[in-house]
Amino acid sequence: MFFTVYVASGLVAGGLLFEQVFDIRFGLGVTLTALVIVVYACLGGFLAVSMTHVMQGTLGDALDGKTPELLGMGARVGCADGQWSAGGSLGAVATISLQSAPDPGPRPDLRGL
Repeated sequence: MFFTVYVASGLVAGGLLFEQVFDIRFGLGVTLTALVIVVYACLGGFLAVSMTHVMQGTLGDALDGKTPELLGMGARVGCADGQWSAGGSLGAVATISLQSAPDPGPRPDLRGL
């Protein structure tokens, strides 16, 4: 069920893209989107993406949460008397990210562009 909805949403998005950008009828845009997807899959594009995702997933599972330990980059951060203290090679990074950032000021209004 999910795959059907996922593919249908991609075809609808492609049809709307062609309709809005190239002023082509929606039905023709959906057909062109499907044609591009089929050609891409036949040329091996989908296989390459799938293989990349499998490799990334395998590495992610193997190294899940272990990367800082493997690199010896533990961070120890503490706060005493309102002052942050850092230990380990990543402690300074953790301390800086815990401090509040200055107010950047008002944002420009870009709605009229």
